[in-house]
Amino acid sequence: MKNVLIVDDNSQNLYMLQALLEGHGYTVDTAQNGAEALQKAVACPPHFVIADILMPVMDGFALCREWRAEEKFRHIPFLFYTATYTDPKDEAFALSLGADAFLIKPMEPEALLQAIQNTLRQAAAKDTEADSGPSMADEEVYRLYNDRLVKKLEGKMLQLEQEVQERKDAEAALRTSNQLLLQAMEDLKEMQAKHVRQEKLAAIGQLATGMAHDFNNMLSVISLYTELMQRRDNMPPADSKRLDTILHQTRQAANLVQQVLDFSRRTNLDRSVTDLSRTLQDMVALLKRTLSENVRIQLDITPGKYYVDVDRTRIEQVIMNLALNARDAMPEGGSLDIHLSHVSVSPEMRSGDEKLPEGEWAALTIRDQGEGIPDHIRSRLFEPFFTTKPPGRGTGLGLAQVYGIVRQHEGYVDVESEVGKGTEFRIYLPIASSATAEVAQIGQDFILMGQSETILLVEDNEVIREAVLTSLDILNYRPLAAADGYEALSVLGKHPEVSLVLSDVYMPGMNGIELAKALQDTATPIILMTGHTKADLQPLKAQGTIVTWLDKPLSLNLLAQTVSLGLAARGLHA
Repeated sequence: MKNVLIVDDNSQNLYMLQALLEGHGYTVDTAQNGAEALQKAVACPPHFVIADILMPVMDGFALCREWRAEEKFRHIPFLFYTATYTDPKDEAFALSLGADAFLIKPMEPEALLQAIQNTLRQAAAKDTEADSGPSMADEEVYRLYNDRLVKKLEGKMLQLEQEVQERKDAEAALRTSNQLLLQAMEDLKEMQAKHVRQEKLAAIGQLATGMAHDFNNMLSVISLYTELMQRRDNMPPADSKRLDTILHQTRQAANLVQQVLDFSRRTNLDRSVTDLSRTLQDMVALLKRTLSENVRIQLDITPGKYYVDVDRTRIEQVIMNLALNARDAMPEGGSLDIHLSHVSVSPEMRSGDEKLPEGEWAALTIRDQGEGIPDHIRSRLFEPFFTTKPPGRGTGLGLAQVYGIVRQHEGYVDVESEVGKGTEFRIYLPIASSATAEVAQIGQDFILMGQSETILLVEDNEVIREAVLTSLDILNYRPLAAADGYEALSVLGKHPEVSLVLSDVYMPGMNGIELAKALQDTATPIILMTGHTKADLQPLKAQGTIVTWLDKPLSLNLLAQTVSLGLAARGLHA
C-alpha cells in the first residue's frame, strides 16, 4: 500500500483528492503548504507527493526545489496539480525543478488516477543514480521563478502599468504641482471604476448568451400560443386586451435579453423596412403605462409615410433610452413631447459636428422640460460610461448606445439644451425607397397561409416543438417533427414530399448548422431558428446553405412570412 502526501491550501481540494486516492487503496497524509509538507515528510517519507503551486508560507515551486535538494527525498516522485499555473512555460519551469509530472486541474478521476500511475511507473524506471536532481544554479532558478510570478500578474496589471508609465513620463511636471498629482490620481480611480463596470457588463453579456436560447424558447411558446388564442372567434374585448399585453411584454422580455447581449459584443442588425410611425405609436402606448403619472406624453406625427430600413428592436431601444432620460430629468414631472416629421436635407444642413447628407429623412424629436444640460457636459453626452447620475442610478451607457445604434443605421443624432429649460434630442433616419416600403407594408397587413405543403420541424425542446407544430397546422401546412438532425435525416428519407426544413440551431447530436450543411446539395431548403447572435448564420446565408433564419421568440406572423419565404426559394410560393 503506497503512502501519498497531498499538499494544498484549499481544504475542499484536499478532501476531494484524499477521498479519491483512499478509495483506490492509497494511504493519504495532507499538508496545507510546503513548509508543513517538509516537516511531515521528515517524520514519515511518502512514496510520492502531489502538490499545488499557489500556497502561503512556501509555495509548490519552492517545495519542489527543497524536495530535490534533500538526498532522502530526491528519488520520491513529485507531481504538480494546479489550476493557476497553466502556461506551457510554467510546466517547463516545474519540470526543470525536478517535478515528475505537471497536471492541470480539473481532471476526470479516471484520467487523474491514470496519470498518477503512469508517473509512478516512469519514475520507477528511471536510472536513479543518474538522476541527481536539478542542475540549475540558484540564480537561474530564482530568475525563472520570478518570471513565472510576473507572468501571472501581467494581464491584470497591463492597464495600470501603462498609467504608471505615463505618470513617470510626466514626473517632472507633476512635481511642480500637487494639484496635478491629485487630478492624476482621480483620473486613475475613474478609469479603474470604468474598467470594473465594463467587466461587469461583459460578465452579464456572457451569462445572457448562455441563457438566451432557453429563455427565448420559453418566450416563443408564450407568444405562439397567445397569438393562436387571439385567432379564436368571439374573443371578449377584455381578454383580447390582456392577450395584447402578454404579447407586448413577451417582446419586451426578448428585447431585454438582446439589450444585455448588446453590451458584450457588436450588434448584428436584423434590418427590415419598418413603419416608424407605427413603431412610435406602440412605444408611446408602452411609455404611458410605464413612466411616472406626472410625466405627460404628447405625440405629434406629421401626416406621411415613414418607412425606414432598420432593426426595429434597436430603434425601440433608442426611443426607450431617450424617454427614460427625459423622465429622470423631470423629477417633479413635466411634458415629454415626441414629434415625427419628414425632412428634406440640403448639403449645408448639419447634425452636431457632422454633415447630414442630402436626401429624405425621418426626423424624430424627443423634447423634455427638465433641468437642461450644461455646455461642459453636453460635449461628453455620448461617451461610454459618462453619467451625471448618482452611483447605482446609471451605467453611462444609455446615450452611448443611442448614438451607436443610430450611426449603425446610417443615421445622425443631434442635441440642443439650455439649463433650466429642457433638452431636445433629434434622430435622423434615412427614408427607405417607396418600392421596398410597399413590400414591407403588404407583409405586415396579413398572415400568409400555406397550401398544405409538408414542413419538417427539427426542435429538441418538446414544449416549443408542440407550439410550432400547432402553429404550422393552423397556417395550413402539413407538419412533421424530429428532435435532432439525425432523426431529421431519417424522416426526410421516408418523406420525400417534404418541401421545407425548419430547424433549431442548438440541439444535442447533430445541430442545425450541421444539418444545413448535410442538406446543402439537396433540393430541400432549410431555415434555422435561433435565440442567439446570428454571426455564425450570416455566412451560411451568403453561401446559400440556408434560405434565412428565424429569430426567437417566434411570432405567428413572422413564422408565416419566413416559411413562405423559404418555400418561395423552392418556387412553391409566388
